Amino acid sequence: MKHTFYKRSWLSRIFGTRYIGLDISDHYIRYAEVKKRDTFVYPVSYGKYKIPNGVISSGKILNSESLRKILTSIRTRIKTRYVRVSIPSGHVTLFTAHIKRVHQKNLNKTIQAQLRSSIPNADKFLFDFSILTTDNDGYDVQVYLMPKIVIQGYLDVLRQSGFTPLTFEANTEALSRAVISPQDDGTHMLVDIGDHESTLSIVKNRIPLYSSTFDFGGTALVNTIKEKLSVDSERAEYIKNKQGVGKNDMYEDMPGILLGHISLLRDEINEHVLSWSLEKNDSEKTRTAINKIMLSGPHAGIPGLAEYLTVSLRRDVEPAKIWDHLLSFDERIPQMNRKDALAYATAIGLALGGLE
Repeated sequence: MKHTFYKRSWLSRIFGTRYIGLDISDHYIRYAEVKKRDTFVYPVSYGKYKIPNGVISSGKILNSESLRKILTSIRTRIKTRYVRVSIPSGHVTLFTAHIKRVHQKNLNKTIQAQLRSSIPNADKFLFDFSILTTDNDGYDVQVYLMPKIVIQGYLDVLRQSGFTPLTFEANTEALSRAVISPQDDGTHMLVDIGDHESTLSIVKNRIPLYSSTFDFGGTALVNTIKEKLSVDSERAEYIKNKQGVGKNDMYEDMPGILLGHISLLRDEINEHVLSWSLEKNDSEKTRTAINKIMLSGPHAGIPGLAEYLTVSLRRDVEPAKIWDHLLSFDERIPQMNRKDALAYATAIGLALGGLE
């Protein structure tokens, strides 16, 4: 069972036929709309808007008026006001709790009471939960805590822009929904590579168990290419996307130029893989071995990146396959290429929440 921030409020009773996810980060807003036909899901529209520096920092809104103007522009392009919105994982605290056996309809109240007795100022937080396991003793649940003030800030500016948020959700929850099949109950590591920072999460049965955000992004790679090859930003972006960490006759030194940065990503992944494997016996019900490492985000498709990580980590690392469990390529080719699907994975996952 999965729940979503705000899902149990009056907003959850509003349902539309268009499923739109709004992924808000410090530097971009990405939206994606999906529709369902028969048993298949396919993209209808998507787009992104740049957010100027100083509007949002580390997920905190600093200039609500500037953000409102951007969201209002997006609202003119979207045919419905109902959206599902991501909240940066840095504002979400994850932990596992054991709840003694109660009727499932009382589980929400039981968790709330436990939080109030164990967390200072618990009333300043909203909580969400997913059931991990159930047995005769009760439930193991994954609990997500988020400051009310953060959600209220986004709620206010979205309403002022003409939107009605149906749900707020940690971006790691949305991402896992986009890249992992509902039938996959394995444990996987998801690495979402953004422009300025990346988020690493470990999920089991599509439920995030752990999340960490660290400084690594595509912008640093572009800046390094600019400096080392004396090219402008547009050319550096092209080289990153076209050649990546591979070799060719024009830029034979590219692996050496970029690997200094990419090794930071490798080390971050390796540290968390080792930490997870060493601690897996602390809670055998949830800490199973990591099966796959999947890359997503706007810079996940850099040529040679997944291959380099596979060799250096001695583990299978691959770009996430967004549409493989959502549609049949024999029936329909998605109007979104794989590179864009990686960049819009969180927005797609948010939209998919409307189908569950």
